[in-house]
Amino acid sequence: MRFGPRARVPAGAVITASVIRDGWSPPIATERLKDADALATTFTVLVAVHVLACAATAVAWPRETQS
Repeated sequence: MRFGPRARVPAGAVITASVIRDGWSPPIATERLKDADALATTFTVLVAVHVLACAATAVAWPRETQS
């Protein structure tokens, strides 16, 4: 398993793994699933900050007035 636990485990140890049917993804140790949650949360926060910064810039942008 390429995406097994981070530390070496003794021979015969039981490793809990998450498997997706039909080979869409290789098996991954459940301890590594927390990494994906942290990455998704970080990405979501960065997208939200970017959208809010763009919105604030759009609101504050000077506009030409027509006479």
